[in-house]
Amino acid sequence: LCDTLRYREISSVQLSIMTPGGEMPVEVDHDSRIAITFGSNDRAEAWYETLEVSSRSPMGDQAPDATELLHKPFMLEFGANGDVNTVSAPVIPESFASVSNLRSQFMDFFLVLPDEPLQLGAEWESTIRKQDSTNAGGTVTFEKAGTYKVVGDTLIGETQALLIEAFVQNTIESMQVVPAQGLTARLILKGPEQNMFYFSIDEGALMIRRRSAQLRGTYEITGGPQPMSMDQEMQ
Repeated sequence: LCDTLRYREISSVQLSIMTPGGEMPVEVDHDSRIAITFGSNDRAEAWYETLEVSSRSPMGDQAPDATELLHKPFMLEFGANGDVNTVSAPVIPESFASVSNLRSQFMDFFLVLPDEPLQLGAEWESTIRKQDSTNAGGTVTFEKAGTYKVVGDTLIGETQALLIEAFVQNTIESMQVVPAQGLTARLILKGPEQNMFYFSIDEGALMIRRRSAQLRGTYEITGGPQPMSMDQEMQ
């Protein structure tokens, strides 16, 4: 197994919120370089080497400065099947609270492996459910129920990699309570996700992951003088 893995992660999210005043589009872009080094007892340390996060909406553009987050450690614990739990995360600046939930960076990052050895034609199912806090002090719960299949192999440079196709059904629920105002904000999103993983048996490591998803749901605010419900779509 490599002592240190380095990944570049690029993601783009388009969000459409149906407000009482009409549709509000939001776009969020994430571009980072991540390093992960492995220790003992299935523990690993990860950090951002570079990070750029930005959002655009009718409410204005945001591009928080990530300088103070660079090289600050996430402590991770790997399960036998490659599933990862975040033991601890660096303090995320408040400027990121309305842009990206960086605390959840590794909640769904790696491939979940089967109990049997990987080989062409292998198929398996996996359901993961995790909860964590958000940058703003709320909670977020992920549930991912997926079917996986090794559909081929390829060469990346001189490294042989297996191609694993995955179809996943997502459920994401976040909740934020504002006691001073007596408000509770709750967002539920559900929808399918398609994945292709490139996994090196020799290196024992994920090399590439490509995915796309389309989620739909409702954002509700309750407890205040004007409760409201807004439909959302996210790609």
